[in-house]
Amino acid sequence: MPSAQVKPSQWVPSLKKLLGSGTVDDSAINQILYSRDMMTRGTLQLRQGQIPYKPNAVVWPSSTQDVSRLLRWASREKVPVIPYGAGSGVSGGVVPLHGGISCDLKRMDKIVLIDEKNRTATVESGIIGEHLEEQLSRHGWTLGHFPSSIMTATLGGYLATRSAGQLSSKYGKIEDMVEALEVVLPNGRVVPMGKPLPNFPGMDTRGLFVGSEGTLGIITKARLKILPQPQTSVFKGISFNHLGEALSSIRRIMQSGLRPSVIRLYDPLDSLLLQWGYSKTDSSIFGDLLNTALSPLRLFSFLYSPVFEKISSESMHQILQRPYLLDPVIRRLPIESLLILGFEGDKEVIQEEIRLAYDFCKKVICRDLGEKPGLHWLKHRYSVSFKMPQFLEDGNFLDTIEVASTWDKLMDLYNNVREAVAREALVLAHFSHAYHEGCSIYFTFIGREPGKEEELKRYDRIWEKALGASLKSGGTISHHHGIGYLKADFMRNELGDLMHLFREFKKKLDPHNIMNPGKMGL
Repeated sequence: MPSAQVKPSQWVPSLKKLLGSGTVDDSAINQILYSRDMMTRGTLQLRQGQIPYKPNAVVWPSSTQDVSRLLRWASREKVPVIPYGAGSGVSGGVVPLHGGISCDLKRMDKIVLIDEKNRTATVESGIIGEHLEEQLSRHGWTLGHFPSSIMTATLGGYLATRSAGQLSSKYGKIEDMVEALEVVLPNGRVVPMGKPLPNFPGMDTRGLFVGSEGTLGIITKARLKILPQPQTSVFKGISFNHLGEALSSIRRIMQSGLRPSVIRLYDPLDSLLLQWGYSKTDSSIFGDLLNTALSPLRLFSFLYSPVFEKISSESMHQILQRPYLLDPVIRRLPIESLLILGFEGDKEVIQEEIRLAYDFCKKVICRDLGEKPGLHWLKHRYSVSFKMPQFLEDGNFLDTIEVASTWDKLMDLYNNVREAVAREALVLAHFSHAYHEGCSIYFTFIGREPGKEEELKRYDRIWEKALGASLKSGGTISHHHGIGYLKADFMRNELGDLMHLFREFKKKLDPHNIMNPGKMGL
């Protein structure tokens, strides 16, 4: 990072004069609040009393012009700027690694225009996802984008990380929903919607800025495709004896041209959690869950041992510290894998679609569980995120890793990542965001390490082993959570020589490296 031209103590007076006194703050509380996102590593550091990175100040622009003035000033003074949505990212994308200014865009939260004839909505990037969907719904429209973070994420965050919603198999990811962007370049220049980048003839801002995580400039508005609210929806739960056969069924469904709104396959342990565990309200869920999972093995006296007694809280702590002792048992449990299928739209059409989808599943041994599992998932689809804080407060750690591959590599990807992490953490997984070409795997790992330094070391080892296994298996390191600084080193490993092209764009657009420095391997 180049040195700033003015001292941080002079930034706030200058910015207040430039933007207004109510738009800038450098209080200690806001420096702490904007020091991190929801990346688990940051939470573990905070639990240990560590706040390694803080912004020098926070700015809340109210317009594109405010953003332009801020970036023009920052470019001149060589001050880092970190675009900030709602802080719900999990890859450290908004962590101020070099201090500077956190630019919170949530005051820019308006729907500028709903164009019903062209089925588009022009929206400011600071709007919370749930608020956007509610406002569109009042007019009979939907974006079709429902990530788990919908209550705590902004449109700008969606775009910056190439977000995927729970209905992506039907509606696509956020990059499939955006027609045009308004962006502010690092030098403060505004590029209106539909206009090419200056000095880059024919280069569309959409392709370059969606997924750039604030490293090239700031997205201030987007024109989005919208669709009529669906008439109704239908769900079905299907149980499979073998995970691989279930994946083959999903592949056949997606490659047939059917487009389910929901298609989620849970591996055996995650299936048990989905069917049984969401009614629990604290971290004892995993102890009780394992008691339920292990109970069938008590029928076999030659396998009986004290590990199958009632698992106390202390025993659960020991298991999470040494998950490799339990993993071989879990792999042999007689638990089926659960597939949730859902379709939405015209009532008669979706009834035929779900019948056709089930016909593909019946090519292997499976059981129709009716609509109840799907309705259960729908009711609780945002619940799991609210259970994480209590689990962390009990001294454990928990995180998710979302990778993806083409269909031919998917089962190897699943097995290799599980194998890589099994000695470090208990691993669950589900397959979602399925497409014609392939599918994403969403791993959850759960562990415990009593020593503060050892806890972070174990956490880092898990990520290194999981992402290394993904790359070796022909997978990608991220499907929709972004790169941030958590996965930055692996970005270089995945892109190889193409990373040079990304760096060249960065140098041309941001010669002083003020935009979110230290992210995405730049």
